[in-house]
Amino acid sequence: MSEYVIRHGRRIEVETLESEVPAKPKRAKRGQFVQVPLIWVERLQTARCLGSYRLALHLLFEHWKWGGKPVKLSNVALAKFGVGDRETKSRALLELEQLELISVERRPKKSPVVSVLLV
Repeated sequence: MSEYVIRHGRRIEVETLESEVPAKPKRAKRGQFVQVPLIWVERLQTARCLGSYRLALHLLFEHWKWGGKPVKLSNVALAKFGVGDRETKSRALLELEQLELISVERRPKKSPVVSVLLV
């Protein structure tokens, strides 16, 4: 049985052909990544605590993800990155602030709001 289409008022017979070229396989979904500015790499080499390095990577990712907006830094989000408790988070924030990589708005009884400084 033939199929027909109508174009410009005329009926045209259409035949479906089998393609010999196989369909392209779907690309595997790649993981997300973070590009780190060289100035950050240089300054983070002097960081004392491993939490600072992990926090820095998390902040760069969030900075990219939210288009450069300040990031509310919850303890739950940091637990996934290996920054386990409030004290580690507080030390890491203080160290990154001293390295002039971030600015922190501390709020009583709330998560701090962090702005990434891309020098």
